[in-house]
Amino acid sequence: CIELLAMQNYSKDLNVESLRHQLKSAMAKARHWCAILGDTPSRVSQLWSWSIGDAASRLARSSGTHASLLLLQASGVLDDKRYHSSCQSILAVVLSLCSRAFMEARKNLNSTPLDGDSSSLLIAMKSIAQASLLL
Repeated sequence: CIELLAMQNYSKDLNVESLRHQLKSAMAKARHWCAILGDTPSRVSQLWSWSIGDAASRLARSSGTHASLLLLQASGVLDDKRYHSSCQSILAVVLSLCSRAFMEARKNLNSTPLDGDSSSLLIAMKSIAQASLLL
């Protein structure tokens, strides 16, 4: 799933709906393996949430797009608020997005006004906006 989302960074003509469909298919297989590992529904949900939260947090720190949000949405973690682990996973992604925003804003502070490169500032603003969507 992560490779599929990372590929989105390089392919601008990849349709979001097509990507979402491919993700859901990959998610079904991954969820099946979590069901095998867990002995109760709550344990399965916990394993799933932790796995998705970890992957989405890594994407939030490295991806320049909304890949982490797409992963959370396709996985169903955003809809599954019955368990504490889902909320923890979402919060972990929020913190990763805020951390990324801080790092990108700091890059901008270290550059001179004549550089004219505001891409790090735009990434910082996008990261904060994405974090606020999750909250």
